[in-house]
Order: sequence, then C-alpha cells, then structure tokens
Amino acid sequence: MIKPAGQQARGVERRKRLIEACRDILRDHHVGQFGLAEVAERADVPKTSVYHFFPRIEDLLAALAVDVAQDLLAWLDRPLAGPFTAWSQIVAALIERGREFYQESRAALEIQLGPHTPADIKNRDRQNDMSIGVLLRESIEKHFVVPDLAEIDAAFFRAIEIADLMFMLSVREHDTLTDFYVAEAARAASAYLELYLPPILPARG
Repeated sequence: MIKPAGQQARGVERRKRLIEACRDILRDHHVGQFGLAEVAERADVPKTSVYHFFPRIEDLLAALAVDVAQDLLAWLDRPLAGPFTAWSQIVAALIERGREFYQESRAALEIQLGPHTPADIKNRDRQNDMSIGVLLRESIEKHFVVPDLAEIDAAFFRAIEIADLMFMLSVREHDTLTDFYVAEAARAASAYLELYLPPILPARG
C-alpha cells in the first residue's frame, strides 16, 4: 500500500531528525552510552515511531555514518593551496584537512575513528576510503606527473587506511587528534606510497 505524500514527507522528516539528534548526542557522548530512547527524546519523535525507521541503535549509527562519509569527502574535495615542491606535501595537506574536519565535527570523529563504533559500521566505510584514495591521487596529479602504475588506486587506498590507523590510535589514546599522530599519519602514508612513487616527481606544467 502506497502511503499518502504527506505521510511520506513526515516520515522523511522524522528520519532526518533522528539522524541529526544522534549526531548532536555524539558531541558529548561515546557510542554505546545512549540508545534509541535517548535519541527519540532529543529528536522529539515518539518512541514507537523510532523502531519503524531504525530497529536497532546500530542501524541509526550506520545511517549517520553514511552522512558523515559524504560530508568528509565533500570537505576534502576542495583545491589545495600550493605551491608544492614534493608530492608528500600534498599527502600532509590532505591529512591536515582531515584533522580540521574532525575538529569541526565531534560526531564524525566518534563514529569513524572512535573505539566504540561497531566493526561492521567501520568496515562499510572502507568504500569511502577508496574514494578518498582516488581523491588523493588526483590531487597529486594536478601538481605532478604520476607514473602509470598497475593497481595504483589500491596503493592509495592502503595509504589512506594507514593514515586512518594513526588517527584511530590518537583517538583511542587521547580522545582527540594530536599533532604527533597527525604528523605520524602523513609520514606513514607517504612512506608507504614511496614503495610505488619516486620521492621526487616531475612538476606538471
């Protein structure tokens, strides 16, 4: 049975409010410290309606994770200010931009990097990391001539995973992204990419 348009719109609006309420709660709480009842109260949505949209809190967290991944990709996908004399500087610049994103969004830091997020939600985010790897490669190619290598995007994906690990270690140990671990993320990702790229690439144009 097809729902009337007004009922559909109300459902879309309530779902959005629940996701935004979850995002709001994560500014002050870790994953696992609240449930659907608290989100429903924050969103001013009847508890009985919550389970229609999200049967479990994990389903709501997964929906928020999708939004966060889109937000991160949009944040990163902006021109980087040069000039750059080495491609590793672009790696560091993009990683620093990632730190800025998480500083702006505590919910994003908690859902993507926090130690309490269910593993299946983090595993679903791997596809987004593939997109970020492509974005990093394209950012480098705007400034340097990158050799045509087989499976190059897979190498950039793994470099992003390495940087992510450093970010997650920082959040686990310090509940924030420290200068040390941000620098370590850039060093580790660049060191891995040097297995595939020469330290110095020809400048483009």
